[in-house]
Amino acid sequence: REAVVSTQSNGQRDATVAALDNHMAELATWIVPEAGMFVWVKLNDVEDSDVLAKQAMDNGVCFVPGSAFVTEGKSPYIRLAFGLVEADKADEAVSRLAHTIRQHLESGK
Repeated sequence: REAVVSTQSNGQRDATVAALDNHMAELATWIVPEAGMFVWVKLNDVEDSDVLAKQAMDNGVCFVPGSAFVTEGKSPYIRLAFGLVEADKADEAVSRLAHTIRQHLESGK
């Protein structure tokens, strides 16, 4: 059972990372996780990922802002849960996230 879960999680991770490569290479940086169910993404040109959360939800995608993991202040990081996304849906989810970030950057807010 453990090997099946690990293989499935790796497929979801790989699909999410491929989607990040395709849609967000100029918008962010990330490190491919070796284990777990999350990938941490540092957004370029965004000081506070909190400001994107509602707009992302409106665009049909969600993430946890990095500020949820610090004691105070803003964070340019977001935590994406690839373990909750079916591998074949990862591209659409990351595409929506990239669209949200571009909208935010274009609005100058």
